[in-house]
Amino acid sequence: MAASLFLAFGAAHAATPVIAEQAQSCEESAANMAQFRGCLMERLDQILQQDYQQTLGFVRSRDAQAAALLEKTQQEWQRYWQASCDYTIAARQAPEGENDARLECYMAFANARIKILRNYRDTFGKVD
Repeated sequence: MAASLFLAFGAAHAATPVIAEQAQSCEESAANMAQFRGCLMERLDQILQQDYQQTLGFVRSRDAQAAALLEKTQQEWQRYWQASCDYTIAARQAPEGENDARLECYMAFANARIKILRNYRDTFGKVD
């Protein structure tokens, strides 16, 4: 049943590296789609928070002012993704599939943010 959960959700999401890594574990432990979605959002959030904390520590050790700006941007990003996903769901004008839409939206935002945070660490203080 677990494998069918991932297929039901859509294998297209496996193209996103962070999702692919986490989907396998979640599909093995989930008995239904609600558990699968919850697991995937939780795992993705853990990765995001880990990358954020690593980036913040890295930046803070080099530039306290830049670290304060990173903290502010992370807070703004949280508000932005939530508002954007709320809009995405509202624009659908159908309550069916709301949970899938929220997960898809969050995955897109979280994966983009993870890439950005990793890029910050890779390029911090470097000049083109």
